[in-house]
Amino acid sequence: MPEGKRAGLEPALRKLFRENAESYIPDPTIAQDLLHDGFVIIFTSIHSLRNPEKLEYWMKKIMRNLALQYLNHANANPHHPIDRYSGRGRAC
Repeated sequence: MPEGKRAGLEPALRKLFRENAESYIPDPTIAQDLLHDGFVIIFTSIHSLRNPEKLEYWMKKIMRNLALQYLNHANANPHHPIDRYSGRGRAC
């Protein structure tokens, strides 16, 4: 994706995340990590979007699903830090 388009998407993604996933995640640090992960998924998968008219819906779904995946993992493993969920840090 060209750099100009990428820069133009960031404010839209932040807005989408605030409107959707942030309402699920009370910790702002974790919400920011998930927002970053969402950027990576969207930027690396944009070529798979078959219908450009559904871009906003697609991005919302990715951000919401990340938040829900995190919550499901956190509820199942309440003593595991986000580093284990996100793939960052040491593998145990």
